[in-house]
Amino acid sequence: MLLAFLTCSLGHLLLPVAIARPAFDGSSDISDRLLTWLYAVDPPRNLFPSFHAAGAGILVAMRSRGTAGGWLVAMWALAVCGSCVLIRQHYVVDVVVGFPIGVGAAALAARMLARAPR
Repeated sequence: MLLAFLTCSLGHLLLPVAIARPAFDGSSDISDRLLTWLYAVDPPRNLFPSFHAAGAGILVAMRSRGTAGGWLVAMWALAVCGSCVLIRQHYVVDVVVGFPIGVGAAALAARMLARAPR
């Protein structure tokens, strides 16, 4: 997780991308209120690459393949990545780059743990 975070943070420093978000009309719709709250606590900057997608990639890389739990993790990760784009937290390219960062960080961590003396 730390390796993915540091990699994404480097991307945030090198490419400080922001996103324009929609304005809400003040309706009492629950989804409008939740998105208004989310937008208030999560500023629309530091997007590339997506750490949300990197975290999802880490979990997918660590899941138990061929099990019901493994499929649930994969579906959840897909939902996280999709929602990042649909609620305008990230651009598609942020997610497309962030996900393999997480998978790669998990693979590197697993390799380092396998080589560590016991």
